[in-house]
Amino acid sequence: MLHLQWAHFKFNTMYSKTHLELHNDHLHWKSDLAMWQTDLQIWEHEMTDLLDSLRIIEKSVDHHINTYQKHQVSMREHEMDVNKHELDLSLVAEGSEYDQRLYNEHQLQFQRHLLQKEAHQRLKQYHYTLASLISHLRKSLQESSK
Repeated sequence: MLHLQWAHFKFNTMYSKTHLELHNDHLHWKSDLAMWQTDLQIWEHEMTDLLDSLRIIEKSVDHHINTYQKHQVSMREHEMDVNKHELDLSLVAEGSEYDQRLYNEHQLQFQRHLLQKEAHQRLKQYHYTLASLISHLRKSLQESSK
């Protein structure tokens, strides 16, 4: 009689489960727990990879900052050279022919300006790509943690 009472143990007031059904629940729970444990082990390895990825991202940002600073210095130097060259040209009497040295210097300034322009475009593209990716990642993480 006691066995029958246990077999019809009231799990809650809405329904009753048999002893076998209770054990089946435990088997399912143990299966879930084993699967979750496997997930945790996989995630542990993935988190190591994530930390490595973050270090790479940090190095990329540091490299970008360094490149930006060098580009900024290079632009200032280029601007000073352009201003000096413009001054040299202004000292040549209007209407007179400037000498070959000024012409050669102008050609060098022209080439340097093209290189500066290309470098600036590459840096700008990289900057916005990097900023966009990191911003998107940050927003995604913030939204998923809510």
